[in-house]
Amino acid sequence: MGILNDRHIAFDIALHDLAGVILQKPVYELLGREKPYTTDYYSGMIYFDDLEPSEKPAGIDRILEECRYDYGIGYRQFKLKIGRGHKWMPFKEGLQRDIEVTNAVAKAFPNCGILVDGNNGFTVDQFIQYLKGIPLVNLFWIEEPFHETVADYQKLRNYINATGINTLLADGEADPNPALLKELFEKKLLDVHLTDIEGLGFTNWRRLMPQLKKMGAQASPHAWGSLLKSYYTAHLAGGLGNTVTIEG
Repeated sequence: MGILNDRHIAFDIALHDLAGVILQKPVYELLGREKPYTTDYYSGMIYFDDLEPSEKPAGIDRILEECRYDYGIGYRQFKLKIGRGHKWMPFKEGLQRDIEVTNAVAKAFPNCGILVDGNNGFTVDQFIQYLKGIPLVNLFWIEEPFHETVADYQKLRNYINATGINTLLADGEADPNPALLKELFEKKLLDVHLTDIEGLGFTNWRRLMPQLKKMGAQASPHAWGSLLKSYYTAHLAGGLGNTVTIEG
């Protein structure tokens, strides 16, 4: 069942691990699967390295070099950070660079999935401008383009539906508001729940996953900051399924 009292959440993942050691079973088997579900695994390591070093920026070639490295070790999905115009460049130039980077990676790796993460750095209208600049790129998902509201996600959903864009909308990583997220999923304005694997822990994710399935939504718990989180997510996904990809 997992932990019985939420005040023990800090020990949740460790206690699942301990139970697995005692019972001599991997955690995914404790969650119900003798043979684990498997899914894709994306590189979450592609940042704004085209802007570094500040005295002599490396340019888009650096991003492509990093993607080639990740491709070489087995990744077939790349998550690109976008939103250079939010803090790092003037908006117009930053937006253009976001567009150029996305188009360049998609062209160089036509057999790979492209995910983009805006880290809440756009308004909804600015993000639609970005989408207009990448008409040939079939995005796997769009993550946190702006701070989530019903009105903004309704506008984005209407736009992608009207233009025939086939992509997933993913949110819930930064300062998640559970009630608002539930409303967004119920209204079919989001597709993928991203709350951190350690932030919720296995027990709360075990409670949340059936609710997501009922709403026709999927999961991909945030795993940035620790390689262990990717392993935790792999076990959660292995036991419960319904996980569209795993952050690497």
